[in-house]
Amino acid sequence: MIGNGGSGGNGGIGAAGGAGGSGGWLCGNGGAGGQGGAGAAAVDGLGVGNGGSGGVGGAAGLFGSGGAGGSGGVGGLNAGAQGVFDISAGDGGAGGHGGHGGLLYGSGGTGGQGGGGGDGFLATNADGATGVVDFMGGSAAAGSAGNGGAGGAAGLFGAGGAGGAGGIGGLAGPTDNGDFIIASSSSTITIGSLFGTGGTGGDGGIGGHGGWLFGNAGAGGPGGSGGAGTYISPSGRLTVVEFAGGVGGGGGAGGGAGVFGNGGAGSLGGAGGVSGDHSGGNGGEGGNGGDAQFAGHGGAGGPGGTGGGGTADDGVAGSNGSPGLFFG
Repeated sequence: MIGNGGSGGNGGIGAAGGAGGSGGWLCGNGGAGGQGGAGAAAVDGLGVGNGGSGGVGGAAGLFGSGGAGGSGGVGGLNAGAQGVFDISAGDGGAGGHGGHGGLLYGSGGTGGQGGGGGDGFLATNADGATGVVDFMGGSAAAGSAGNGGAGGAAGLFGAGGAGGAGGIGGLAGPTDNGDFIIASSSSTITIGSLFGTGGTGGDGGIGGHGGWLFGNAGAGGPGGSGGAGTYISPSGRLTVVEFAGGVGGGGGAGGGAGVFGNGGAGSLGGAGGVSGDHSGGNGGEGGNGGDAQFAGHGGAGGPGGTGGGGTADDGVAGSNGSPGLFFG
């Protein structure tokens, strides 16, 4: 009847976290969701895994706050092997949904943060020798990040929970053994190392709905930054070739308000990843503000994320939410 719910357990490798327990039916806070497990790392360029999702936060009873959602697990690393064309790194798991606030009074739980994308590591080139054409390290894109969990809704009275932040996109990694070499009996021409693309940032979670009668809505979670890209350095006869930084995740939208209350603010879009001089990732879009219903202000739209440089564009700002019918 009275008491807080227990926390959910953390997930094993690549597994989802457990859900938080519910609070006592009369008065008690919901338990936090467990963290998602990290994705399995690749073995000889194979078998890379995605991160597990975060557990859902537990719901509160009649009075109390909802539990926070668990964070998503990070994506598995892409571990290179000699002469192997690697696959992409694992994606991060999504953050868990925040728990529902007390049915009569209480705030919704905060959404969990999305897991970061796994970092990409490229295959090692075979050793160069006269008359031998080496294998080239495979271009392995970094993993995309998980989205932030949505904030929990409030009950009759109370504030909606904030949306979770989107995860950060994985980094693209270089080869261990610098160059792709073409060798012959007369000459050796160094071509250059191949690099990968940065991972996409995760979207921020949506803010939770405000109390159905009284209560402000939760703000959206910020978008995650795109992962940094890398580029082929000038070497031998090869012109520089750049691989783009990851695109920033979109900012989470603000939650809608109840009869009386303000809409939640939209959040900032994630910054684009950087890469060389020209190929940065575009910034993520800002989240839209939440709408008010009867008496209240609409939430402000979030600003767009900053582009990663070069030809990259900044993200578009989110729209403001609609005001209430009266007193908005």
